[in-house]
Parts: sequence; structure tokens; C-alpha cells
Amino acid sequence: MVFPFLLAIIPAITSAITAITTAVATVGPAIAAYAAKIGPAIIKMAHTAGPVLTRVVEVANVVAPALQVFNKGETVESIGERSLQAAEEGIIPEQFEDFDEYMEKIRNFPLDNNKAEHRKTTIPEASIVAGLGISTLGLENKFELQEGSLDGLWLLPVGADGYFTPERIEGLLNSGQLNSDLLGYLNKTLTASDARNFEKNLSKDMNEDEQDEFYQGIDASAEMLTEINKITE
Repeated sequence: MVFPFLLAIIPAITSAITAITTAVATVGPAIAAYAAKIGPAIIKMAHTAGPVLTRVVEVANVVAPALQVFNKGETVESIGERSLQAAEEGIIPEQFEDFDEYMEKIRNFPLDNNKAEHRKTTIPEASIVAGLGISTLGLENKFELQEGSLDGLWLLPVGADGYFTPERIEGLLNSGQLNSDLLGYLNKTLTASDARNFEKNLSKDMNEDEQDEFYQGIDASAEMLTEINKITE
């Protein structure tokens, strides 16, 4: 059920989802797939839960440089804008055998500041979605994970309890525990058996108190995502 106060902004959200996923799709097949799955939730946050989106971006802006996917000073928005402008010249990740070569290429790509400013006033979330996608692809490459396995990574911090700090997410990545269908778990589309296995894998090295805190944290994220996904339904 959609609350009456949301009815007025649903057309704007729907239009933004189409515009942004279309724009981000130019960055190549992997990022297009990411935008199709994650873009709608990001855009709904932007229109109805700004502080939640801010938290998501802030966490990504800490984790991506800490794990050397981004360089110091690079942000989700800046890398996203570079990837979008480079894509206009046909520069996409799939052109490169090595992900780091792609990153160097877009870092050295001459930016058109007028285009960047125009995007900020028309489809500002495009650079966010693209940047989150690039950081996710980079982490999958770094940890030798299957493409798409970390699609739900930046949705972990949406929980209001703040459990999924940058440090916790870095720890899960470094431990190799985030190697299954995270997005499916958060979207509650896994079977009961697969969901239990997912939880056991992520919490296997925790004591009882830590497990309780973990379950509360990931449940809070899943519940918030459920509420976000309900918008426009």
C-alpha cells in the first residue's frame, strides 16, 4: 500500500528510475545489470529517505578507498561521473582485461565540467548509481568473486541501527564471508534453507552476543529495504 503523501511523487520517482538506469547502462553490461537491480532502491531513497542514501554513500566512500578500489580522495560521485563521461567515448570496463587499467583510464579521462554540472541538476543520482556499481565491480574483482555477488553490498548500511559500519563491511569482505547472494537475502527472495545458510556463513566466527547483534543488524537492513521497495508498488 502506498501512503497518500507519496502519491504525488511516484511519477517523479518512476521517471527518474527510467532516466537514471538508462544513463548508467551506457557504462557497459556489468554496470547496466547493477543499475537495473540497485538503481530503483537508490532513487527511491533519494526521493523519500535522503539520510539513508547519505549513509550508504558515506560508507562506500570509506570502504572503497580503504580496500584500494578507489584512490584517496576519490568518491562514489566523482568516479561515477568519470565513468559516465568516459562511456560516451566507448570506454567501459569490458574493454579491459584488467580492472585497474579501466580505473586508470577513467582517472585520466578529461572531464567536461559543464556536463557534470548539468547532470547534477537533471539526474543527480546517475553518478551515484554508476559510482556504486564501479566500486562493487572493483571489489568483486579484488576478491575474485563472481560478478553480481556483491550487488547488495551498499544496501547493508540502510538499517537505522547503524550496525554495518565501514569497519564491519571491510571485515566481512576481508574474511571472504560475503560470497553468496547478499541481494537475494536482503530482498527476502532466498529460500528458508538458503537464508539460514547465508546467516550461518556470515556469523560463523562470532560469539553468541555478536551473533545476536549481527542478526538484529541485518534484519534492520532487510526491513528498511522492504519499506523502500514498497514505494511505487
